[in-house]
Amino acid sequence: MVPRTWENFIREFKNKFIPPIVQERREAAFIHCRQGLQSVAEYETQFTKLSRYAPMFVGTEQLRIRRFIQGLNVELQESLVALPIETYGDAVEKALRVEGAKALVKNF
Repeated sequence: MVPRTWENFIREFKNKFIPPIVQERREAAFIHCRQGLQSVAEYETQFTKLSRYAPMFVGTEQLRIRRFIQGLNVELQESLVALPIETYGDAVEKALRVEGAKALVKNF
């Protein structure tokens, strides 16, 4: 008998209600997830939604942060490189702040 853990429940639920082909497509979508023309907030929403289908890529806080930053536009990545980032929430907040500052400079 399989032990009752949250991870096992999630795995069994996905296997029963989400066909493997759908899981594979969503995992692929996560792998290719980039900010593009989206705002940081829109990208973060998509990143979080799709990351559920690729837990091996975001299994630790550092992996999650790295993957999130890699998907941002290069100009935002450059601005975040020198900043200390401890948590995923910190990465999102700093990306939003940098995006806002760049928008102010552009409009000025």
